[in-house]
Amino acid sequence: MQKLTGEQIIESLQLLFEELVSNSYALTELSCTKNITVESIDEFNDEEAQEVATKMFADFGSIENVCEESTTSGDAYFILFFKDHGVYIKVQGYYNSYESCSEYEDATFHLVVPKDKTITVYEKE
Repeated sequence: MQKLTGEQIIESLQLLFEELVSNSYALTELSCTKNITVESIDEFNDEEAQEVATKMFADFGSIENVCEESTTSGDAYFILFFKDHGVYIKVQGYYNSYESCSEYEDATFHLVVPKDKTITVYEKE
């Protein structure tokens, strides 16, 4: 498998999502799946999500969801690590509070890199 750049992966993902994603719930399973493998794809309930994941696995090889779905103030996203290419992509959608679900049919893709951050929390003694 030829190693792809982040830009090449994003371009392919945009085309893939435009071609295959027709309903806003199709990627919910993808956003909550830790590792995209042949076995995990077979367990998807949504046919469209199965088709997208199968195509992604075939095109990009091993994929790990390193940040399962996060929702904050209307935004929803998850981070995919394309192991064979060393590339992290943020899949950005939005959280529909009326329907209480995340929607990715108009997803955007961003090349990201992991950064370690230290936070301080204060707790009662």
